[in-house]
Amino acid sequence: DYTVDLTKPFGWTPGSVQVLRTCTKCLKAMMGKVCECGAATNGADKKDFYLAACRRWLNHWLNFYRQVQKGVNDYTTVSKDPLLSSNVSFITYLSHLSMFSAQLKRILENVHRICSGLVTDPEKDLSTAEIAITSVQRNAQDLSQSISSANQSLNAMYKKAQQQKQALEIEARKKQQILFAQRLLVQKQLRIQQQLQQQRQLLMMQRLRQQMQQKISQQPKLAGQANPAVKATGVAVPVSKMEASPGVRAIVPGAGTSQHASSSSLPTIPSYTPTNNSVPSSSDKKSSYIVQMVQLTSMGFTDREANLRALRRTNGDVVGAHRILKDPEQRKTLENEPLPPG
Repeated sequence: DYTVDLTKPFGWTPGSVQVLRTCTKCLKAMMGKVCECGAATNGADKKDFYLAACRRWLNHWLNFYRQVQKGVNDYTTVSKDPLLSSNVSFITYLSHLSMFSAQLKRILENVHRICSGLVTDPEKDLSTAEIAITSVQRNAQDLSQSISSANQSLNAMYKKAQQQKQALEIEARKKQQILFAQRLLVQKQLRIQQQLQQQRQLLMMQRLRQQMQQKISQQPKLAGQANPAVKATGVAVPVSKMEASPGVRAIVPGAGTSQHASSSSLPTIPSYTPTNNSVPSSSDKKSSYIVQMVQLTSMGFTDREANLRALRRTNGDVVGAHRILKDPEQRKTLENEPLPPG
């Protein structure tokens, strides 16, 4: 029925009313006639000094047991890590350390029980108790070596697992850095492609503008090539089978601009004034639209029949023909327009 409590004095029972005295030397509670520091009271004998020695030994191993138990708890906590939980050797050594801790506790309880028997039974032989306690102490010493070996193995495996974990974390960080750098590189390449595309578009727009300006600047030259008799004064000389159309205005030097001037994108069309020597003909003849045809062709309208129909509808007005040919809906209506004769 004896309940072992390693922190209590030898022979202590749950209903004990034992009063502990204070040592006058170390000011600690005396658990017998002899204190752990060696101070003794009157009436102390050999048994009391032996029990005091056992108390010192028991307190020393009790502290060691507490450290071992703390190590078991700590290793049990870290064993939840995936790197350690999958390590069979670590789990095996941890189970051995837990077993050694339980064995050490039983050894200490056995020493406490033997010493309590000496206190409660004064007639018990001291030499027999000394032999039993000495054997138990040897077992505790051997067990401590096994505990130290298991603890060193567990500590080495724990450090190795920590190093592996740190290596994995470093590798994961490197992968993240590589992915981030690749993402930045892709974004940079996309920006460069967008900039190149914008530059190409700007170059294309500039080329188109230059081509339009060249076409506009070449329109008077084309008109002069179509009618070589045009003078520098701007007055056209009549050509055979050619007469002025109603849409073409004669330019007289010093007379100012024509009332029906075209837009700024189209140059003024030089014309001529028919004389009495010119051969009169109908304004609907094809020959009367030569200059206007050349101008429409230089603007990019290469369909000759559509150009003739547009000029016939606008009475030879190049600006009006240009608007009709540019508008798809109005251009469709030209199919019903008859071609001029000649």
